[in-house]
Amino acid sequence: MDLARLWQFQGKTDQGFANFVGPDMSAKWHQLKSEHFLASSILEARRGYMEMFVKICFSDRVKGLEVPVLAVTGEFDSEAFLKPAVEADFGALYPNLEIIVVPNAGHYPMMEAPPFFAATIEKFMTKHTG
Repeated sequence: MDLARLWQFQGKTDQGFANFVGPDMSAKWHQLKSEHFLASSILEARRGYMEMFVKICFSDRVKGLEVPVLAVTGEFDSEAFLKPAVEADFGALYPNLEIIVVPNAGHYPMMEAPPFFAATIEKFMTKHTG
């Protein structure tokens, strides 16, 4: 992953944002999400997050944890977040990994399909907490 390229990402181009979140959302949705992204954080915070995301490896600290883990991904998310990639990246770390793919959603299933997303979380929590 190219950290410099990630740091430069400002969410200002519809195509760049569409490549990240999926192609099915309208240009207006991309614009609103991009504006929210820029208004709700400062560049230094985004850089810090991306640096942490790219440079810090915690796999040795979590590998084999028995806790239930739920990964929720969108059907039209970026390749790195689709089910096969999530299985490859997290399956070896978390033996109790469950992956749910939200139909017709991109990178933000909690915004694109709120009822489905909420029901998925509730079902998972009920299953694992009684």
